[in-house]
This record gives sequence, C-alpha cells and structure tokens, in this order.
Amino acid sequence: MRKKGVLTIGIGCLALSACGAPWVESPMLASDVRIRSSEDIEAILGLMQQYEHAVESMDLESVRRLVSIDYYENAGTTDATTDDYGFGGVLPMLEAVRDHVEEARIDVEVHDIVVAENRAEVLFDFGITMLYRVGESSRWETNRDVARFQLQREETGWMIVSGL
Repeated sequence: MRKKGVLTIGIGCLALSACGAPWVESPMLASDVRIRSSEDIEAILGLMQQYEHAVESMDLESVRRLVSIDYYENAGTTDATTDDYGFGGVLPMLEAVRDHVEEARIDVEVHDIVVAENRAEVLFDFGITMLYRVGESSRWETNRDVARFQLQREETGWMIVSGL
C-alpha cells in the first residue's frame, strides 16, 4: 500500500511539472519578484536579455534592431520638444555615447512586466559601469538607475517604443 501512495505522488508531481511552472524563473528578475509565466513574459525577458548583451558588447545595430520604427523619446522633458527624437535619432544617440565609451558592463534587473494586449511596460533597474574617454584620458564611472521600457507587439515580436 505504501508503494502505491509514493507512486501516486510521483505521477502527480510529474504531471504538474509537465504543465510548466506558474512563475517565471529568470536571472533577469530581481530576487524578490514573482511574475506569472506566459509566452509574452518569456518573449519580453528575452528582449531584455538581448538588450543587456547588446549594450555590454556595444553592438549598436543589435540595440537598434530591438527598437520599433514607432519609437519616440521625449528625454524626460514634457515642456520642451528640442530634445525629443524618434526612430531616426536612436542610432545617432547611441553612436554619440559609443564614441566616448571604451568598455561597458551592465546588469539589468527586472522588477515588473505589465502586458495589456499589444502593449507592455517593463520596469527595471540597471547598474552600468563604463570606461569612457574625455580628451586624452580615460576613467571608470558607475551608475545605478531605474528605467521603464514601453513596448509594442509587432509582426517580428516585442519592440521598444520608448525608454532608451
């Protein structure tokens, strides 16, 4: 009788594990965050991993490929439009940064993902350490900040529409 009970529990556990975990397990998530697993969430976390890798390798074309043609950035200023830019301004902005950065290390930690139909928001913080040039000298700088990507679902998958 005892063996039958162990077998029943074992089959139940196997059946539950075949259904997939209800919570996402990802090194991108902050340790205290629980997000229900879904195809959208997994795809968005994949985009965040691509972003992290592209920034660290300073692969500007890979960053640009994550950005929607509908991209728009107001640079945090709602009362002035002189610093706003769209998709066409993404690569020049990234190039301006890259021209002064010799090396970058970034650690992205996702705190929340909210999906509403074809739109999503990703709240994350990041630590970035950069070796950058000023004139003839180079120096390391480390920053930590909170950011929010706004995404939209497109034919090719989730794309960044704001927040770089």
